[in-house]
Amino acid sequence: MVVFAMFALMVVSAAVIARLLFAMARDNVLPGSALLRRVNPTTKTPVPALLTGYVLNVAVLLFGHNSSNAFGTLVGATAVLPYLVYLLIVVAYGYRRRRLEAIDGAFDLGRFAGPVFGASLVYLVAVLLTLTLPDEFRSANHYVLGGLALAAVWWLVGLRPRLALGSAGAPVLGGPAPLPDGPLPDAPKSKENKA
Repeated sequence: MVVFAMFALMVVSAAVIARLLFAMARDNVLPGSALLRRVNPTTKTPVPALLTGYVLNVAVLLFGHNSSNAFGTLVGATAVLPYLVYLLIVVAYGYRRRRLEAIDGAFDLGRFAGPVFGASLVYLVAVLLTLTLPDEFRSANHYVLGGLALAAVWWLVGLRPRLALGSAGAPVLGGPAPLPDGPLPDAPKSKENKA
């Protein structure tokens, strides 16, 4: 039963990773975005993103097989990463809050924005300290810091210039759509264009 459950989890994980890779590549924010956003014309599936997800899953399995504390490391790292992402989102919101409030129709907490922002920040910092300070999570912290260092290098060297040029990222509210750096899949033709 455990083997079947692990197999099912790996299949679901590969599909989720492939979907994330494809969606991020479509916005041109990943290295190799031009390849990862390709869709097979016959099967209508993002084969390069699926294969990359498979390779990442196999790498995690090999790491688990060859590591003495793989479970603790993986559990520790996977617990910390979402909260780091939430913290970055809250900090980014705090940094841009005044500008976001000026957009017509944007989400607004009104007078509660400051207290909610402060409470969220305190909560997230407390959770991160709880997940990183105990000795059991030391090896997980090293992997998380390594991942953050790689992400920072990619942001500085690859992503930031693309964002500055407008060739990456999701469309900004009221702004033009980003320009692709490679070929996009052909859009289906409307009935008027077929004639």
